[in-house]
Amino acid sequence: MTDSFEDSVLNSDLKEVAKCAGFTTQTPIQKEAIPVLLDGKDVLARAQTGTGKTAAFLFPMIQKLCEVGKIKSRTPQALILCPTRELVIQLEEQFDEYTKDMNINALAVFGGVPRLYQLNKNKSQITHLLIATPGRLKEFVEEEILTLDEVKIFVLDEADRLLDLGFKDVILGLISKLPTIRQSSFFTATIPKKIERLAQYILTDHKKIDVIESLNLTAADNIVQRVYYLDDINKKPLLKDLLDEYSKGKILIFTRTQDDTDDIVRYLKKKKIRSSSLHGGKTQENRLQTIKDFETGKIRILIATDIAARGLNITDIEVIINYSLPDNQDIYVHRIGRTARAGGKGIAISLCAGDEKRLLKKIERKMRNSIRVDRNHKYHSNLALSGKNIPNKALKTSRKNKNKSSKVDISFAVNKRK
Repeated sequence: MTDSFEDSVLNSDLKEVAKCAGFTTQTPIQKEAIPVLLDGKDVLARAQTGTGKTAAFLFPMIQKLCEVGKIKSRTPQALILCPTRELVIQLEEQFDEYTKDMNINALAVFGGVPRLYQLNKNKSQITHLLIATPGRLKEFVEEEILTLDEVKIFVLDEADRLLDLGFKDVILGLISKLPTIRQSSFFTATIPKKIERLAQYILTDHKKIDVIESLNLTAADNIVQRVYYLDDINKKPLLKDLLDEYSKGKILIFTRTQDDTDDIVRYLKKKKIRSSSLHGGKTQENRLQTIKDFETGKIRILIATDIAARGLNITDIEVIINYSLPDNQDIYVHRIGRTARAGGKGIAISLCAGDEKRLLKKIERKMRNSIRVDRNHKYHSNLALSGKNIPNKALKTSRKNKNKSSKVDISFAVNKRK
């Protein structure tokens, strides 16, 4: 079998859908998962975000739902559980795009917004697919607004994230409402022990699919990765220079904390650069509007934490900037996967202070590749390159001499407020 969608095991209708959606060549996760899912087997799949994993489980699901599309029951035939509201909404949008000429419907169920719209939509249509966050779905099931006793296809999307957010007990409670005979699948970016244990409990004679390793080996072909070593006080000035250099395409900047995201937005505003922040401290309405503005291009620069950004499905992000490096190597892979989606091209830049070098080395070992060091900027620091920060003595000296160098003193003051 070739990698072409034309030669895939999907039916002719889904091949046409794939073509219209811009899919020509199957990604590794699609090539591995689609035949197994169409065969009705359970799956535990590990795949990096941005590699077409959503289509890998949606296309087979749609094909199977079309086969039972004539059923007039209002009870859902399929269920996808997701960790975030944003991901639920994006999955619903993709499902609607793929099925616009088919007689099957999806219902998105998530918290943080009034329930009335979801309730009314459930009453007004036959729902074949439920896409939900665990908390709101639990409410609807307990109130007998929705029943799950006819679900034949069950998918846990971003399973590792669901468990990290503490949804294990809720998930197990919802699964107890599903029929014993069903097809179940886990799609995850990592497979820690807790995922393996849950898979053993829920999945039946499942097929394990892991395409992370092959993707890591080819990541450099799709994404130009660079690291800039600098002292922490110079991160904002260098960030401003990078935004001036990449002044046209969409840029996604990752930080470690909510305070950092808002701090950068304020800094850029002073520099007459418009940006927005996205993190868990924002209201649901604000988060959804921010994502929409970024997707449509109304906002070109988005600063986000990992929690809020996971689940974004925006295809035309040109540059990823790691303002701070993540503690977990897998998160780095996830971050840079936001560019070069589905085989495209992209740029990933990391700003590395001295105390972050150990994190960078862990990432390089994970990637099985060294990230190129770019010294061609005015803030390059050999001290940071050696894995050290500016000595405390230098900090004290700079404060004593604040009248001689107000620019440096202001930078230290900003970092002190962090």
